Amino acid sequence: MDLQVIVVDDDDVACFLLNKFLIHAGFSEPKIYLKAMDALDYLNNEQNTEVTYAIFLDINMPLMNGWKFLDELEAKHIKSKYFIFLITSSINPKDKDKSLTYNHVIDLLVKPINLSDLKALKKQYLASFFNRIE
Repeated sequence: MDLQVIVVDDDDVACFLLNKFLIHAGFSEPKIYLKAMDALDYLNNEQNTEVTYAIFLDINMPLMNGWKFLDELEAKHIKSKYFIFLITSSINPKDKDKSLTYNHVIDLLVKPINLSDLKALKKQYLASFFNRIE
C-alpha cells in the first residue's frame, strides 16, 4: 500500500507552503491542484486500490468549492481509499458541523497550517498507516 498526498487549493502561495511543510513532516511530495475539478479528474482516472490518498482540500475555492468536490467525489464512487483533511480560513462552527456529514473527512484544519499541525495530524490520524509502510 502506498500513501499519496494531494493538495487542492486555489491559492498558489498556500500550496507552496503546505508542500514544504508536508515534506518536512515526513509525507511524500504532494500532487498539487489549483482547481478542484482537475484533482477530481485525476482521482477518477487513477482509481487504484493499492494507493491510499491523503487529500488536503480547501473549502473556499472558485468554480468548484470543497463541498462540491466532496459531493462529486462521493457521487463518483471512486474505489481508491482516501482520507480528507479540509482546510479553511473560516472559524465558523457550521463548517465543522458540515464536515462531519462526510464519511471520508477526517478533520477540519484552520489556516494558517504549520509544520507542528501536520506532524500532530500524522501522529494522530495516520500513524498506523505510516507504521505499516515504514
